[in-house]
Order: sequence, then C-alpha cells, then structure tokens
Amino acid sequence: EIEQQECQLVIKKDSASQAYTYDNVFGPQCTQTDVFQQFVKPHLNANNLTIMAYGHTGAGKTYSMGFGAEEGIATKSLKYLFEEETAGEGCKVTIQELYQNKFQELCKEENVHTFDQANNLLHSATENRTTSATNMNSRSSRSHMICRFTTKTKELTFVDLAGSECLKESSGTRQQEGIAINTGLFYLRCIISAHAKGNVQPYMYRASKLTTALQNALGGNGKTLFLACVCPTHDYLSIVSTLRYAHQAKKIKNKIIIKHKTRNEDLNDNLLEMSRTIVSQYKETM
Repeated sequence: EIEQQECQLVIKKDSASQAYTYDNVFGPQCTQTDVFQQFVKPHLNANNLTIMAYGHTGAGKTYSMGFGAEEGIATKSLKYLFEEETAGEGCKVTIQELYQNKFQELCKEENVHTFDQANNLLHSATENRTTSATNMNSRSSRSHMICRFTTKTKELTFVDLAGSECLKESSGTRQQEGIAINTGLFYLRCIISAHAKGNVQPYMYRASKLTTALQNALGGNGKTLFLACVCPTHDYLSIVSTLRYAHQAKKIKNKIIIKHKTRNEDLNDNLLEMSRTIVSQYKETM
C-alpha cells in the first residue's frame, strides 16, 4: 500500500511502514501541467539542466516525459525554451538510444529554429526507438534514450531510462535486452551510491557507456532533476527499490560553473553563422 503525505511517500506492508521524503510527490490526481509547473519550470533557468526518468517497466516514465502522444515534461520544456529563451536563435538537437550497449542515432544532429521543428524531431525519434511487448508493458522501451537540445547559452537534456526488469520469465532477444538494460542501471546505481557516501572516483564513470554519457549530470557542471516513477500495482520490492534509488540520487551535489564567452569566442560564432548563411544563399542560386 502506498500513502501520500505532502512530500512523503509511506510504503506499508503488513504491520511495517517506511517513509521516503522528496522535494515533490505527485499522486494519480496530478496532471502533466502540475508536474511541469512545480517540478521542472523553476529550474529551466539553469545553464545545463538534465531531467532523468527512472522506474521499473510500465511505471510511466515515457508517459511522464511526454515522448508519446501526451504532452509531458519534454514537450512543455521545449515550448518554454523556444517561447522564452531562444528568441529565434534556435538550437542544436541530438537524440540517441543506447541499445544492447551500443549507441544508435535516432536523430542526426540538426539545427532547428521553432518549437514545432524540435517537437517533430522528438516524436519521430520516439517512434524509431527500439520497443517491444513484454509481460509488463505492451510497448516497452528496450533502450535508454538521451535527447540533448543545445543553444548558445544552455544545454537541456532529457533522459528516459529503460525500466529495470526481472529476467526469469524472458528468453532469447528479450533476455539479452534485459541484461543490457539492467547492467547499465546497475552501474548507474553504483555511481549514485558512491556519490551518496562521498567517495565517487573518476574511473567509476567508465564502467558503462550509460554512466559515461551521463557523467556531467551526476555531480558535474549542471543541475539534475531525478523523476522516480512508481506504480501501486507493482510488487513491493520494485517500488521500494525505485524509491531508495531516488533517495540516494537526492544526495548528489552537482558543481555548477558559469562559463562566460570571451570576445573571440563570440566573434568566431558570428563568423560561423555568416559562413552558413553565405553557403545557404549560394546553394539557393545553384
């Protein structure tokens, strides 16, 4: 049984109970807008922001991130980015999935200038992401997905982690996928645990491609929001495992460094933009 008490979740089993405290707790009655307004929007002024969703298969990670038809965290954040931040300058988009411990491009690096362009790339990449039916979900993500949107002044990253799985009832390709998913999540847990104890070492990030890719979000230069998704119908151990994971992640202290561009860097950016414009105009005349 799960009981919500403001910013606490109380997990009850038999006569025992355990309370977990977080910055925000959103129950079934909350909307996608509630989550965005309270959990994400206050932090969108950060130069480097990573939003990471974790939970077991079928807990609602992809739904909450808004990578499907529903407008969620990613979609609302991008809309805010283009309406309030970019002022027509646009941003660079890169979207990858980590499948079977290999990175695959879901979207080649592109420069976009409108919300619609960025959102279309996001949804197209989601459709191309590796998914399959499992015992827990009819359309389960079989890869970790990392989406980066970079402007001249900031980087916004969305990470939809594939759900950890029990491998007992799987076989063949599904089992190999599950092993790769769980291995990446295991090393991610090791990094988070080491941070919580204050003894993380640089070499630890090289243990897996997932932790290497997320190094900047785990104690690096930026701010990280960790969204832990749990489902009341899941088994007790799955729920408690996710909540403990998030509780440890809350102890990570990132080191934010604000980098100011030099006059030469600004000049180089302007020259590069002028070169692109000239090339584009030349192509139109051909």
